Formats: sequence, structure tokens, C-alpha cells
Amino acid sequence: TVSVARNGSASQSITYADLNGNPMPAGTEISYSVSGNGLSLGQPNSFDVPCASSPTSYPVTVIASNTATDGTLTVRVEAPSGLATLFTYPVDVTP
Repeated sequence: TVSVARNGSASQSITYADLNGNPMPAGTEISYSVSGNGLSLGQPNSFDVPCASSPTSYPVTVIASNTATDGTLTVRVEAPSGLATLFTYPVDVTP
């Protein structure tokens, strides 16, 4: 869950690894999107994974306007093979 105050922002870092704890393949594309009234994302909101020897972490910042309501953060991870996986996280907006 991502918690963000109205008229504020919240940043989190997410670490990406395969099922065995290895880094994602070079060229994997990671992108973030958010849905919900008055919610937006900071920049950057997409990343290309480089060749790495350990799992990599990427930040995401959710911005809430003063009229924002709860929403959903969606993370899309697409491997160079074309296999795409979506993860969703609730965004809780607090007064």
C-alpha cells in the first residue's frame, strides 16, 4: 500500500528480481501508472534495466492534489522476451 497525504507526495523504492532473486535481464522495461481522482506520478516514471549483477531498485513518487481520492498504482515489468507482468498496489489518500 502507498499512503499519501492530500496536497502531498510519497516516494517509495521497489526492488526488482526474478523468482530466484537474480537481477532482471538487461533491457527489461519497468513503468509506473496511477489511477484515481487527483493522483499523478513524479518523473521519471519508467526505467530500462541495465546489465547488473544484483537486483535493481527504482523509485516511484505518487502526488496527490488537495481533492485526491484513493486509487491504484500499477507497475508493468516487461522482459526483453516480451513477457509482461503487472502488479497493482492500493493508494490510500489521507486528509
